[in-house]
Amino acid sequence: MPEVERSTEQTHAENPDQFLYDDSYYKVLKPHITGKVLDVGAGALMFVKEYLFNPEVESVLAIDKYTDDFESPTIIKKNWVCPDDLPEGKFDTIVSTEFVEHIEREHFEPLLEQIKDRLVGKFVGSTPNKKVATTNPFHLYEYTLEELKEILEKYFSNVQIEDTGYNCTVWIAQN
Repeated sequence: MPEVERSTEQTHAENPDQFLYDDSYYKVLKPHITGKVLDVGAGALMFVKEYLFNPEVESVLAIDKYTDDFESPTIIKKNWVCPDDLPEGKFDTIVSTEFVEHIEREHFEPLLEQIKDRLVGKFVGSTPNKKVATTNPFHLYEYTLEELKEILEKYFSNVQIEDTGYNCTVWIAQN
């Protein structure tokens, strides 16, 4: 078993279902990512590679426990482990795809407080829609669509949330 769960070009080639799952949230979220971007839990930068070259994206600060080799003049990578404080600054878009299930439940709402404090535009993200008990050893807490909506609405006045059809919940939140 790998020491970390990550979507990569290799996992997409080996598992077409993983590609379909990831593609389902890419399609929904990608049009909403603009300006100065903070990507929380950026992983292997698979989604960053999807939106980075959008001309409406000025810069990306990608934070994750692990860093990978991917160079671009508009991306900065930093080591970060939740519940460490998020980097200072204001961001037009904050992205968190396939990350919140990898942190303890008690760390999620303090993280949302920080996100709200640094956000001037949209907070977008994705996570598995918990319909059955998790069997993934890397997932510390999974959310039902309804539970996640209720939590996000505590911090954001406008929350759009849906299942992509692949048991993947996506959200777009803003004030």
